[in-house]
Amino acid sequence: MKLITSLRFLPFAIATSIYSQATFADEIVIAADPWCPYACEPGSEKPGFMVEVTRKIFEKSGHTLVYKNKPWARALSDSRSGKTNGVFGAFKSDAPDHAFPSESIGMSTTPFYVKSDADWKYSDTTSLTKVTLGVIRDYSYGDNIDNYLKKTSEEQGNIQIVTTLESQVKKLMHGRIGTFPEDRMVVGWYLKKNNLTGQLKEAGIAIEAEDLYLAFSPKLESSKQYTKIFDEGIIELRKNGTLAKILNRYGVSDWK
Repeated sequence: MKLITSLRFLPFAIATSIYSQATFADEIVIAADPWCPYACEPGSEKPGFMVEVTRKIFEKSGHTLVYKNKPWARALSDSRSGKTNGVFGAFKSDAPDHAFPSESIGMSTTPFYVKSDADWKYSDTTSLTKVTLGVIRDYSYGDNIDNYLKKTSEEQGNIQIVTTLESQVKKLMHGRIGTFPEDRMVVGWYLKKNNLTGQLKEAGIAIEAEDLYLAFSPKLESSKQYTKIFDEGIIELRKNGTLAKILNRYGVSDWK
């Protein structure tokens, strides 16, 4: 009788096991535009320290991280709609509707860049009227510059909107824009990789040091749980030294 009862409930037990695995072993899809050393090329030896840190955290919980490169505007749109689980390297002003962990995943300082022989320097938003400014679509550059961009259209001639850092640098080198704001480590990484070190210089600060986050989709119920897993995980990685080892691979120091 016990055997019959056990067999009767076997399908239910199997179904429950499968359901549990599906619930607690999710595939988590996070996207970002190429932004080395934070988030680089998927599948490469160095996919970015944010990617490596996040993978360590979620694999310990049985999840699989899938990292994808997309233009930033597309990455935000897909996360906002629930097509993906989130984005790497967001300021809170980038995605205020998203779910944010308490713990950051990096810190960014954003200078303006000009050609090495240029005289222009950023002082406040009025100085931007004297130069053609390049910006990446849907990036946030802090309240002051974001407000300036809202009031100034591309058609007025002193703003050009692009989708990649590569486009920014090329436009600057060819004189089509006079400056662009971008993260200091990202520009340094790009210039070194492309043998352009010394071709650009900083010309004032757009955003002082500000925390970066792994922002989760506002559309998905799982996001709240993922923020908790991330917070607990990065605290542990910091304590056991794994975070420092990952950052060392990219020549980056802990931001805390």
